[in-house]
Amino acid sequence: MLGAVDNAIQSNAGDLQMDYADDDDRNPWHRVYLDQEGGILGGILSEQLVKEMDSTLYDVFDPRLEAAITDSANIDGTDEPGYAGVRNGLGIQDTYNHIEASGYYAAENAPIHWITYAEVKFIEAEAALRAGDRSRAYDAYLEGIRAHMDNVGVSADRRDDYLDADEVAVGEDNLTLDLVFKEKNVALFLNPESWVDHRRHDYNYPDFQPPANQNPLFDSSGVSYIRRVLYPLSELERNRQNAPDVSLDGRLWWDDA
Repeated sequence: MLGAVDNAIQSNAGDLQMDYADDDDRNPWHRVYLDQEGGILGGILSEQLVKEMDSTLYDVFDPRLEAAITDSANIDGTDEPGYAGVRNGLGIQDTYNHIEASGYYAAENAPIHWITYAEVKFIEAEAALRAGDRSRAYDAYLEGIRAHMDNVGVSADRRDDYLDADEVAVGEDNLTLDLVFKEKNVALFLNPESWVDHRRHDYNYPDFQPPANQNPLFDSSGVSYIRRVLYPLSELERNRQNAPDVSLDGRLWWDDA
């Protein structure tokens, strides 16, 4: 893995992305924002992610939050703007933020990033940490944060303040997989690849909860989190002999690696 990283993307300039140009070819997350403005449910941020970034779970405010969502929610019944997510499964609440429509992620012509230098650095950090190379892991962890903040447009001063915070600058001896996965989760905001990491890390994120109002049959089975998606009904009906017998909590290849 580390050898592959050495031959992978070497800077933000190498990011693989899909560009959008005009009204007929809008960023799809901008369309989500427009639906939200029109009263159609969508673009509401997860409470868990907001708490990771707004200093609730970690004693440092992550300035990338401002690039991700609006600060228009009135928190605790006050007139002061702030940030509020919603627990998955609860739907619309009285207080919540939605996706920021003019920033890095959802501006009309903002690109969709598929594979980024920041993601590669977090892959390197995890691989090096598992291999026992703490120095390389720590350097890659910090570089991943730095690269993503530069991409998002965080100022150098605010970026460096975050990197110097005690919750972030833990030193190579104190670096954990939890911190690597936390920062990678932020860097992969809106990227479906983050679900792979959630499952690989056994959903081991602070204050992470199963969706509210999920099927009671699912709760009664003793399964807290979905590990995989079932094959579609059409496949089971028409091609049963070639459809593996899997369950929502079935383990995948990385669980045995």
